[in-house]
Amino acid sequence: MSKLKLPCSIYHDWKKAQNCVTKRYKKHVKKSMYFTDVLVQMDAKWLSEEYNKTDPPKPVDVMEAVLVEFKDRPHSPIYSVEMLMEGDYVKYNSNSGFVLGDNLLRHTPQAFSHFTYSLTKGQKICVDIQGVGDLYTDPQIHTIDGTGYGEGDLGLRGMALFFRSHECNPLCHRLNLAPFARNSAALLRYKMKPKNLAKPYTKQELLDSIGKVNSDNKADPDSFVHLEVAKVYSEVVMLPELSPLEDPDDALKAAVFHTYTAAEMTTLLKDDATGK
Repeated sequence: MSKLKLPCSIYHDWKKAQNCVTKRYKKHVKKSMYFTDVLVQMDAKWLSEEYNKTDPPKPVDVMEAVLVEFKDRPHSPIYSVEMLMEGDYVKYNSNSGFVLGDNLLRHTPQAFSHFTYSLTKGQKICVDIQGVGDLYTDPQIHTIDGTGYGEGDLGLRGMALFFRSHECNPLCHRLNLAPFARNSAALLRYKMKPKNLAKPYTKQELLDSIGKVNSDNKADPDSFVHLEVAKVYSEVVMLPELSPLEDPDDALKAAVFHTYTAAEMTTLLKDDATGK
C-alpha cells in the first residue's frame, strides 16, 4: 500500500481549508470493509504510478483516501475521506463489464484497466474507473481467486466481464498489451480446425465442457478468464430471458470459441485416452 501524502497542516482559518468528501455506508457494515475500500484505492494508486512509468500520452492518478473514526460518538462511526473532485464526473467502466458509450469513449481508462491485468500477469485487474478527467476515485480490483478486496472483488467473473466487452484501442497497442482473443475474429479459425475435435459435440456436451474447471495451477491465467467468459455466454444460452438483447445461437458459438481457446492453453479438452 502506498504511503499517504495528504497535507497534514491544520488550519484554524476556514478560508484556507480544503473541501473534502466523506463517505459512509448507508447500512451497517463491518469496520473492516472501510479498511478494504481504502486498501483498494491505495493499491489502485500504485497501479496508476506503474502505468505512468510507461510515459503514456495522458498520465492517470487515483485519489488518496484516509479513514476518520469518531471515538466520541455512539458506536464510533468511521468515514472515508478524500479531497473533493471538481469538474465533470464520468464513469468510464464498471466492475461488471459496462463500458461508456462510443460517443464519449476514451482510450486511457480502458487501456489503464487492461494494463493492470498485464502488469500483474493476470492476477489482478483494476476496473470501475471513474472520476474527473484522468483523476480517478472509488475503483475496484478483481483478483484471479476473488479474495483480498472485499465483496466487490468478483474474481474471474469480474475479469471475464471486462474482457468480454473490452476492445483494444490504439493506446493498448502502444503499450504492447496482448489482445484478448475475441470470438468474432477467431470463430473462423475455430471452423478451420474441426480435425482438432475428437468427435462432433452435441449442444449439451459443449455446455457441460464449459462447466469444467482446469486444476492445473501453472496454466496461463488467460485460460481461466476464457473459461469464465465461456460460462457467461453459456448462461445466455441456458437462461435467455435474463439477456433478451443477446442471441442464444451467437452466444453458444462464442461459448464454444472461448472454451476452445482455453483448451489451446491448457489440457481442458484433451482426450483422456490419448492425451491429445
